[in-house]
Amino acid sequence: MYAGVSRVTERGQITIPESLRKQAKIASGTEVAFFYEDAQIRLVPQGELEAMFKQFEGIAKKEGLTREKVIAEIKEMRKKQ
Repeated sequence: MYAGVSRVTERGQITIPESLRKQAKIASGTEVAFFYEDAQIRLVPQGELEAMFKQFEGIAKKEGLTREKVIAEIKEMRKKQ
């Protein structure tokens, strides 16, 4: 969904269009996480990110994945890039 254009300031700040802030429930003071993939920047509210991690933790536990195993896999994948 296209929601408008915002200009990046000298300090690297942008204004998120109001319609998107309302839709994503981003209020003043909300922490957000940024991801860069396939030449796109993705912004995720911290609360949503934490919910995703909790869901992943449940799946990981069932699969026998530990934090250390996941980190090792990530490092191995980065070496291949």
